[in-house]
Amino acid sequence: MERDTIMDNEYATIYYYTDKGIIHHEWKRYCTGQIFRDILMEATAQLKARKGTKWLSDDRKYTRLTEEDSVWGGKVWFPATIQTGWRHWAMILPENNMGKINSSRLIAEYRAGGINAAIFDSVPEAMAWLEIQ
Repeated sequence: MERDTIMDNEYATIYYYTDKGIIHHEWKRYCTGQIFRDILMEATAQLKARKGTKWLSDDRKYTRLTEEDSVWGGKVWFPATIQTGWRHWAMILPENNMGKINSSRLIAEYRAGGINAAIFDSVPEAMAWLEIQ
Protein backbone atom coordinates (compact mmCIF):
# COMPACT_ATOMS: atom_id res chain seq x y z
CA MET A 1 0.00 0.00 0.00
CA GLU A 2 1.56 3.28 -1.12
CA ARG A 3 1.62 5.99 1.57
CA ASP A 4 2.65 9.64 1.37
CA THR A 5 3.57 11.53 4.51
CA ILE A 6 1.76 14.86 4.31
CA MET A 7 2.76 16.33 7.68
CA ASP A 8 4.92 15.17 10.55
CA ASN A 9 5.40 17.45 13.54
CA GLU A 10 5.48 17.17 17.31
CA TYR A 11 1.67 16.94 17.52
CA ALA A 12 0.58 14.71 14.66
CA THR A 13 1.46 12.83 11.53
CA ILE A 14 -0.80 12.86 8.49
CA TYR A 15 -0.54 10.19 5.80
CA TYR A 16 -2.37 9.74 2.53
CA TYR A 17 -2.78 6.28 1.00
CA THR A 18 -2.76 7.09 -2.68
CA ASP A 19 -4.18 3.79 -3.91
CA LYS A 20 -7.02 3.72 -1.35
CA GLY A 21 -8.21 7.34 -1.13
CA ILE A 22 -7.60 7.37 2.64
CA ILE A 23 -6.33 10.27 4.72
CA HIS A 24 -4.95 9.11 8.09
CA HIS A 25 -4.02 11.30 11.03
CA GLU A 26 -2.24 10.04 14.11
CA TRP A 27 -2.03 12.29 17.16
CA LYS A 28 1.27 12.20 19.01
CA ARG A 29 0.30 14.58 21.79
CA TYR A 30 -2.50 16.85 22.86
CA CYS A 31 -2.99 20.24 21.24
CA THR A 32 -5.81 22.73 20.97
CA GLY A 33 -6.77 25.89 19.17
CA GLN A 34 -5.00 26.97 16.02
CA ILE A 35 -2.48 24.10 16.05
CA PHE A 36 -5.28 21.52 16.25
CA ARG A 37 -7.29 23.32 13.57
CA ASP A 38 -4.36 23.70 11.19
CA ILE A 39 -3.61 19.98 11.36
CA LEU A 40 -7.19 18.99 10.58
CA MET A 41 -7.58 21.57 7.83
CA GLU A 42 -4.36 20.37 6.15
CA ALA A 43 -5.77 16.85 6.15
CA THR A 44 -9.03 18.17 4.70
CA ALA A 45 -7.14 20.08 1.99
CA GLN A 46 -5.25 16.91 1.05
CA LEU A 47 -8.43 14.84 0.98
CA LYS A 48 -9.96 17.38 -1.39
CA ALA A 49 -6.89 17.76 -3.62
CA ARG A 50 -6.50 13.99 -3.96
CA LYS A 51 -10.23 13.28 -4.25
CA GLY A 52 -10.27 10.88 -1.29
CA THR A 53 -13.43 9.82 0.51
CA LYS A 54 -12.10 7.99 3.58
CA TRP A 55 -10.56 9.17 6.86
CA LEU A 56 -8.76 7.18 9.55
CA SER A 57 -8.46 9.00 12.89
CA ASP A 58 -5.93 7.49 15.27
CA ASP A 59 -6.84 9.42 18.40
CA ARG A 60 -5.25 7.15 21.02
CA LYS A 61 -2.82 9.87 22.17
CA TYR A 62 -5.43 12.63 22.18
CA THR A 63 -7.43 13.42 25.29
CA ARG A 64 -10.54 15.46 24.58
CA LEU A 65 -11.69 18.43 22.56
CA THR A 66 -12.08 21.80 24.19
CA GLU A 67 -15.54 23.31 23.87
CA GLU A 68 -14.16 25.88 21.41
CA ASP A 69 -12.55 23.23 19.21
CA SER A 70 -15.68 21.11 19.32
CA VAL A 71 -17.83 24.03 18.15
CA TRP A 72 -15.27 24.88 15.44
CA GLY A 73 -15.29 21.24 14.32
CA GLY A 74 -19.04 21.21 13.91
CA LYS A 75 -19.33 24.61 12.24
CA VAL A 76 -16.16 24.76 10.12
CA TRP A 77 -14.25 21.50 9.79
CA PHE A 78 -17.15 19.08 9.35
CA PRO A 79 -18.96 21.06 6.61
CA ALA A 80 -15.70 21.79 4.79
CA THR A 81 -14.68 18.14 4.90
CA ILE A 82 -18.10 16.86 3.80
CA GLN A 83 -17.80 19.16 0.76
CA THR A 84 -14.59 17.36 -0.28
CA GLY A 85 -16.52 14.14 -0.80
CA TRP A 86 -15.65 12.55 2.57
CA ARG A 87 -17.99 9.62 3.25
CA HIS A 88 -16.31 7.00 5.49
CA TRP A 89 -14.65 7.51 8.88
CA ALA A 90 -12.78 4.94 10.96
CA MET A 91 -11.82 6.09 14.44
CA ILE A 92 -9.55 4.63 17.07
CA LEU A 93 -10.72 6.14 20.34
CA PRO A 94 -8.47 8.03 22.77
CA GLU A 95 -7.00 6.02 25.61
CA ASN A 96 -8.33 8.64 28.05
CA ASN A 97 -11.88 7.94 29.31
CA MET A 98 -13.07 11.54 28.85
CA GLY A 99 -11.72 11.42 25.31
CA LYS A 100 -13.59 8.19 24.64
CA ILE A 101 -16.87 9.76 25.74
CA ASN A 102 -16.26 12.90 23.68
CA SER A 103 -15.21 10.98 20.56
CA SER A 104 -18.14 8.58 20.79
CA ARG A 105 -20.47 11.61 20.86
CA LEU A 106 -18.78 13.00 17.74
CA ILE A 107 -19.19 9.70 15.92
CA ALA A 108 -22.92 9.79 16.63
CA GLU A 109 -23.24 13.42 15.48
CA TYR A 110 -21.31 12.85 12.26
CA ARG A 111 -23.27 9.69 11.48
CA ALA A 112 -26.40 11.81 11.74
CA GLY A 113 -24.72 14.19 9.29
CA GLY A 114 -24.29 11.46 6.69
CA ILE A 115 -20.89 9.94 7.47
CA ASN A 116 -20.50 6.15 7.54
CA ALA A 117 -18.50 5.91 10.78
CA ALA A 118 -17.16 3.06 12.89
CA ILE A 119 -14.92 2.65 15.95
CA PHE A 120 -11.92 0.29 16.01
CA ASP A 121 -9.23 -0.88 18.43
CA SER A 122 -6.30 -0.78 16.01
CA VAL A 123 -5.03 0.78 12.80
CA PRO A 124 -5.01 -2.55 10.89
CA GLU A 125 -8.67 -3.19 11.79
CA ALA A 126 -9.68 0.36 10.83
CA MET A 127 -7.73 0.21 7.58
CA ALA A 128 -9.25 -3.13 6.60
CA TRP A 129 -12.75 -1.73 7.12
CA LEU A 130 -12.00 1.45 5.15
CA GLU A 131 -10.57 -0.53 2.25
CA ILE A 132 -13.89 -2.29 1.63
CA GLN A 133 -16.04 0.85 1.90
